[in-house]
Amino acid sequence: SSFNLTPELSIFPQFMYHLRRSHFLQTFGTSPDETAYYRTVILRENTMNSLVMIQPALLQYSFEEGPPQPVLLDTCSLKPDVILLMDDFFHVVIWRGEK
Repeated sequence: SSFNLTPELSIFPQFMYHLRRSHFLQTFGTSPDETAYYRTVILRENTMNSLVMIQPALLQYSFEEGPPQPVLLDTCSLKPDVILLMDDFFHVVIWRGEK
């Protein structure tokens, strides 16, 4: 048989991937002041904001579908007929499809 995660932990590997590549653990190429700033901010924020800092929220907006839907941070989310909004607490990035 193979290894299976419970539904509650299904997103855990993706979360750890983003944590290991975040400003909080990767300090190469940043000044000590910048590292201290990011670490101070994450310690002072609540849990939901800290989770967004580690793994950004990506919402998909579409004219054909109803309200915005959360999607995975992956290239498969880039579609020509959608608008993506990524929020990582420090920045908001908007991507528009070709249509």
